[in-house]
Amino acid sequence: MGNPKQKWKSEEEEALRAGIAKHGTGKWKNIQRDPEFNPYLRSRSNIDLKVFFSFLFFFIIIVIAVWFDDIILIMLMSIG
Repeated sequence: MGNPKQKWKSEEEEALRAGIAKHGTGKWKNIQRDPEFNPYLRSRSNIDLKVFFSFLFFFIIIVIAVWFDDIILIMLMSIG
């Protein structure tokens, strides 16, 4: 049932981030086919890129939300 999952390497993640910066989000096939990034993303499908980006995006949002929650809590504690 499909290919086995492979852990993302740091080079692949860096290539994906640079590809998003160059082509924009949602341009997964363009990123994958770009000669600059293809050597690093060759074993990944466009769906792999989309799923990994979604994971990163939502993880970052959660981290930011927790960080802001901590900042607000510290501010409220300092007022009281």
